[in-house]
Amino acid sequence: MFCKHCVAASLAWLEQGGELGSCVQKPLSGKRLQFFLRGCGQEWLIEQLMTVARSDRALRAQLAVAAVQENAFDDRDIRNRLERAIDAPHTPPRARPACSGSCLASASLRSSP
Repeated sequence: MFCKHCVAASLAWLEQGGELGSCVQKPLSGKRLQFFLRGCGQEWLIEQLMTVARSDRALRAQLAVAAVQENAFDDRDIRNRLERAIDAPHTPPRARPACSGSCLASASLRSSP
């Protein structure tokens, strides 16, 4: 609620050519944002971060990497996930056939228009 003096001053300002503008708030500085976040509860921060991570794949991957670094690193889990992702069984390097270059040539012939 405004007092009659505020209303009168505003009307006088508008009569003298004052313009109504949109209120544009400057973004918070990094320092002010950190100060705010330090005062927030842990559960609220987790909820906010998870909400954003659900739609931001890069952030989700970054958080997953940080979580793995927190725990003991186990490359078997990563290998299993990669193998499932590409659906290829693990073949030891020595068991792979050597390429004499003919496989590359035949692949380039197949891909030419």
